[in-house]
Amino acid sequence: MARSKYIARMDADDISMPQRLEKQAEFLDNNPSIGVVGSAVRHIDEKGRHLGTRTYPTSPGLVIWNMHFDCAMCHPSTMFRRSVFEEAGGYSPAAKDWEDYELWTRIMRHNSMSNVPDVLLDYRIHDGAVSVRKKEEQRQHIVDCGRRAMEVTMARPVDRDFVRSLIFPYTIASRRNAIGAAWLLNYLYRSYRIWYRERSREDLMAVKDDVAERMSHIMARSVKAAPLAVPMILWQASRSGPGVSARIGPATITRGIERLNGTATEKMDRRSSMVTPSTP
Repeated sequence: MARSKYIARMDADDISMPQRLEKQAEFLDNNPSIGVVGSAVRHIDEKGRHLGTRTYPTSPGLVIWNMHFDCAMCHPSTMFRRSVFEEAGGYSPAAKDWEDYELWTRIMRHNSMSNVPDVLLDYRIHDGAVSVRKKEEQRQHIVDCGRRAMEVTMARPVDRDFVRSLIFPYTIASRRNAIGAAWLLNYLYRSYRIWYRERSREDLMAVKDDVAERMSHIMARSVKAAPLAVPMILWQASRSGPGVSARIGPATITRGIERLNGTATEKMDRRSSMVTPSTP
C-alpha cells in the first residue's frame, strides 16, 4: 500500500529512532547504486530495558559476503527502493518467518546493499518472538538461504549438507561433509573475488580473515569428528591463496584454545556471522 519511491520496514513491537527515516532516505538519495539500507540495532527486552547493541557490516562488499552465511541486515531496520523490491518480485508467500533473508538473496543478484553504522532501531527480544520460538527451524532456513546465495555467486548447484557443515561446522560428523565444507568455502571465496568487483581492499582483507576463521573451525571440528579429512582441508585452504593460508595458523590456534575451554561450539552457534573490516 506504500506509495513512496522508498519503503521503510519495521515490526509492531520495535521502536524506530526519531531520525531513522531521514538518515536512511538521505543515504539512498546519495547512493543510487544501493537498493537496500539497514542499520545497527539496540536490543531491548519486554520492558524496554537495553540488552546490548548489534552492528552489521556497512560496506556493500561485506554485506554481500556475509549473506552467504546468515542474514546480514536486521529486517525491521531496513529501507529499500520500491523499484528494487518490485523487480525482485516482493516477498515470497512460501518463505514464512524468513521472508527477509529469502528476499535479500534475490535482490543481491542485481543490487548492492548496505547498513548505516548508526543505531536507528530498538529491536525487542522476548519469548514470543519468532527468532526465539522457532530457533531450530530458522537454522534450517539459514542453511536454505545461504545455499541459495552461494548458488548465485558460484553459478552452480550446491550440496545442502556441505552448506550446513560450512555454516554450522560443529554439525560435521563425516569425512565427506568435512571435505565438502572446506571445498565449498574455497570455491565460494574464489567465485566472490571474480564476481563481485565493487569490494574495497579493506573488504578483501576482512573476507580473507573470515575465510581463515571458518576454515579453522572446519579443521578443529574435523580433528575430532573426521581426522582423515584434515589433509584435504589443508589442501583446500592452500588453494585459497597465500593471503588466506597465512591467516590459518593463528586462527586455528585460537579455535584449539576455544575447544579446550569448551566454548567453541557455543561461540560458533551464537556468533553473528558478520565480518567487520580489519586493518589492511
